[in-house]
Amino acid sequence: MPEITRNLKEKGWSEDEIKRVSRIIADAPEKKSGTILVIDKVVYWTGLFLAIIGNFAISVVLIPFLILMRSFYLYLALVFLGVVFGWVFSILLRDIEAIKTGQHVVAWIFIPAIAVINIYVMTNLSNHIAALLEIATGIHMASMVSVVYVASFMFPYAISKLLSKGQSL
Repeated sequence: MPEITRNLKEKGWSEDEIKRVSRIIADAPEKKSGTILVIDKVVYWTGLFLAIIGNFAISVVLIPFLILMRSFYLYLALVFLGVVFGWVFSILLRDIEAIKTGQHVVAWIFIPAIAVINIYVMTNLSNHIAALLEIATGIHMASMVSVVYVASFMFPYAISKLLSKGQSL
């Protein structure tokens, strides 16, 4: 709201007009129709479902990379994938107006937890495949791979939170 207030003042709006607009914006979430509230929830849960599917797809696609890549390049790829996917997910959650703070917390705990499990299981699977194929570069620490991916996935969200706190100061 402070940014909107500042912009309206710069455009020459009176204090009464700014207060009226601020009140309208503040009251808007409470005045949403039932249909819009249902649509908001469907979009939110669909986004969470897609994030789960996306994390699973990434963990499956990583199997050949886990088998063939040396650690440095693998971790570089994990960081890239984690940051990109985390950025997309962060944008999705930020843009859904109906999300309350509690739902953000659920999403940012639940999705990374599923990602850790997926990556951990797929890394162990790829380690077994690499051992069967006798490919020494394909053996990686499942816990380290999971932590690197999830930390990278969470990075865009953490940055957006830090930036939004900096704007409110």
